[in-house]
Amino acid sequence: MHSYGGLVGSEAIPEELSYTHRQSLGLEGGVIHLFYFSTFVLSEGQSVLGTFGESPNNDVQPDGRFSFVDGKSKLYSDLSESEASLWASRLTVQSYNVQTTNITRAAWRYIPSTYLVCENDQALPLQYQEVFAASAKARVDRCSTGHSPMLSQPDMLAQKVHKAALQAVDRVASTA
Repeated sequence: MHSYGGLVGSEAIPEELSYTHRQSLGLEGGVIHLFYFSTFVLSEGQSVLGTFGESPNNDVQPDGRFSFVDGKSKLYSDLSESEASLWASRLTVQSYNVQTTNITRAAWRYIPSTYLVCENDQALPLQYQEVFAASAKARVDRCSTGHSPMLSQPDMLAQKVHKAALQAVDRVASTA
């Protein structure tokens, strides 16, 4: 889960879908692990705006929407000039409600996780990522990318996800 998607992803997984809960009911399957990278991790009842205040990265518009200020340098800092321009041109305005909506579920409380800290992120500062990882009690991994490693270093990111998945499967297998 990446960026704001960490909130959406955590919100989307009720405890009833966790592997541990399903096993306790004699059911198969379930979510065994979460993978976060350069993402927000909040607790129930928190919102982005309520937790951090207004971001200087937001250009809030009178119609209830906002856009990201200088996405090219903040979100795509480790891409070539032409690639950063391309991706920045694809950014769209969003509903401001994503900033003010309180989280109702935090899947990291009942599903183990990994947090990949992107050390050169210009959008989500390193110190925030470290706090988020600690809050989730996540296994921490690190990389030297900016905010969008899926664009700048997709092979590295795939390897990190693969490693976390293998470790999660091994953990589950050792407890079965």
